[in-house]
Amino acid sequence: MEKTAIETCTSWLDSRESEMHASGIEVDRKGEADGKAAFWLYGPKHLVDVCVWDHAFCLDVLAFDAKTNEMVFCEAGSCETSQGVTERLQRFWTWYVSQQA
Repeated sequence: MEKTAIETCTSWLDSRESEMHASGIEVDRKGEADGKAAFWLYGPKHLVDVCVWDHAFCLDVLAFDAKTNEMVFCEAGSCETSQGVTERLQRFWTWYVSQQA
C-alpha cells in the first residue's frame, strides 16, 4: 500500500535530519490535522515553509531569503503520488544545497 503524502514527507524529512542539522537547519514541525501537515525549516540563509496535504498528494515548498524575505524557490501543487512528493522534496534539497556554497 502506498504511503500518504504526509507519511512520505515526514519520512523524507526524518531520513535527512542529521544532514539538515549538519547544514545548520532546524526543523520545526508545526503539527498535523485534518489531512494536512506543516513544517518550517530554519537555515542560515533561508526560511522554508513546507505544507503537505494527503488530498491529491499536494505539496508546497516555499523558500524565502532570510534577510530580504524574498521568495527564492517555489514548487507547489499536486504531486499525484508518493514518488512525486519525494521527487519534489529532492529537487528542493538539491537547490538548497547549491545555495549554501
